[in-house]
Parts: sequence; C-alpha cells; structure tokens
Amino acid sequence: EKWAKLIRALKKTKAFCMDLETSALSVKNCDIVGLAFSTKAHTGTYVPVPDDRTEEQAILEEFREVLEDPKIGTIGHTLKVELLVLRGHGVRVEGPVFDTMLAAHLTEPDMRISMDFLSQAILGYKPQSITELIGAKGAKQKTMRDVPVAEAAEYAAEDADVTIQLWEKLEPRIKEEKQEEVLKKILSLPLVNTARS
Repeated sequence: EKWAKLIRALKKTKAFCMDLETSALSVKNCDIVGLAFSTKAHTGTYVPVPDDRTEEQAILEEFREVLEDPKIGTIGHTLKVELLVLRGHGVRVEGPVFDTMLAAHLTEPDMRISMDFLSQAILGYKPQSITELIGAKGAKQKTMRDVPVAEAAEYAAEDADVTIQLWEKLEPRIKEEKQEEVLKKILSLPLVNTARS
C-alpha cells in the first residue's frame, strides 16, 4: 500500500531524485539493498529490498513503470552508477537525467564534488557519512546489507533529500550560466548514455 502511494506520487512529478544502496561497490556484482526517492526538499522515502533475488526483482517490477517512463526525469549524484546497477537488474531509465556531480563540476570547477562536501559548501548542512554506518575501508568494513534497516533508511533518504536540494540550487545556475548544452551534450549524455545502452 505504501509502495503504491509512493509510485503514484512519483508518477505525478516531472522529475524525482533516486539513490540506490547496494551490497557492494562493484556495479556488476552487487545486489540492491534499498531504493531511496525524494520529490522535494526535506523529504525522502526508503524502500528496503530483501536479500533474495526473486523478491528484489519483484520490487523492481513494482517500480519499473515509473523508472522507465520517458517523460519523468531522474536526478542523482554520480547517476551513472545507479543507471548501471539498474541496467544490470533489467531496468533501463529512459527519461531526462540530471547529475548533480556533473552540474557542480560546471558551476563550481574548483570545488570538490563529493555529495557530502557539496552539501556543506552549498547547503550549509553536514550529512551522515557512510563511514559512520559501515566503518572505514578495510577488512572490518561492513556492507549496507549489514546495517539495520532503520539506519539504512535514515541514511539513504537523507542522501536523496540532499541531492534534490543540490539540484534545486544547481539547475537554475546551469541555466543562468548557459551551460545546459554542455551538461547535456558533452557531460551528461555521453556518460549517462553509456549506462543506458
């Protein structure tokens, strides 16, 4: 029932932010642990995905129509990763895309472009670090699958929320600075389309 309500809300938007949590960093060898969405600032919804490929695919089928809708835009930070993971699971995002990392590269070329840094620099907000959840790199580092669902939900929904807030700041600047064609034709489309082809 909650999924159906979320899907209806996503269908009504011109664009939404999507953030995936996965079981590994490798886009070719990972399972989806959860999907996070945001349609406006200060909101975020998390859909946990069980550690079962059949159930995972069933959930993706629920969201396929909205994810593959060519009229609805998808916003993300390092969006190519999300698109590659989804493609590996049989879902192809077809609508317009906006990558806040690429937009930041154009509008703030001297600034670090990690989401955490941009959030602090542009939004004045420090999001939760991934290392707080899974620890530092090394043999003892956990995966998102090891994180309790409530904690993963808080983290992922915050990521989606922060990303859509960055979009709200960066998208007008891209237009003001007349960088739309550069973003679409030189940066976004070549990078993102490799994940869609």
